[in-house]
Order: sequence, then structure tokens, then C-alpha cells
Amino acid sequence: MAIIVVGGHSRSVGKTSVVAGLIAALPELHWTAMKITQYGHGICSADGQPCECATDDHSWAVTEERDHSGESDSSRFLVAGAARSLWVRTRQGMLAEAMPRLR
Repeated sequence: MAIIVVGGHSRSVGKTSVVAGLIAALPELHWTAMKITQYGHGICSADGQPCECATDDHSWAVTEERDHSGESDSSRFLVAGAARSLWVRTRQGMLAEAMPRLR
């Protein structure tokens, strides 16, 4: 399996557009795309909403995107032609904790 990672240090620099463009240009690869969001203190990994539940059982969450509206980054991947799109949310520095679930 080939893996491509697109990252950046700020918002609105075109990361999602690059990924959507690759998916659209190479549909024969039957993409599984992932949007990875790290969150800081006070934001729940389960739903991305403000909370004070910073406990070990909320260190990460993975959900599969089903919406084809194109309104979110993970939805844009589906619109571009991805076979699957996942939204991975982790506490800062905890991405490794979510990796077994992603595999």
C-alpha cells in the first residue's frame, strides 16, 4: 500500500486541495483518505466540541465520513473520488495511540 502524507503548519494553505486533486487525478488507486486533527486542552476528541473531559479514554477518535456534500475536508475527499474517508482526531502528541485503530 502506498501512503502519501500532506501536512502544513497553518490553516488555509491548500493541503486539502492538494489531496483532493491527487484523488481526482488517480481514481484507479481507490483511495482511503484521512484528515488528521490534533486538538489541545478543552476540545473533545470524540466530537470535536469544547469540553473538560481530557481523560485517557478521550485521547483519540476515528470516524468514517459518509457525507458527500463537500462541506468538510473529509467530505471533500469523497467528492473527489476517494473510496473511503476517515477523520482522525487526537490529543496533541497522541497520534501513535490511534494508529492501531487506523490499521
